Amino acid sequence: MHHPQGQPQRIAVGVLSESLSCLAVEDCGADPDAMEEQFLRVTWAQGVTAGGSSGSGLFLESGELIGVLYGGYSGCGKPDGPDDYGRFDLAYRAALDRWLRAR
Repeated sequence: MHHPQGQPQRIAVGVLSESLSCLAVEDCGADPDAMEEQFLRVTWAQGVTAGGSSGSGLFLESGELIGVLYGGYSGCGKPDGPDDYGRFDLAYRAALDRWLRAR
């Protein structure tokens, strides 16, 4: 689910094709574990993402948020291009839990 360039909401449907380390997406950040699979790669079966969609959520059919769009190769000109999502569970455990957990 995303809003490319502020346009109306769009939805793409796909499958998780693999888990990737930061080395595979060329961004290991400040304090990486280069072997940990920090990203999820999605191949789209229906729809695509587009510029301006970064940060949008990756959801399971159950509604569970599992990733946040980092970047990728999908677009109208390349509908079979995969996209890479940062794993939400890692961000949650690293810092977001203190703001998002029930009190």
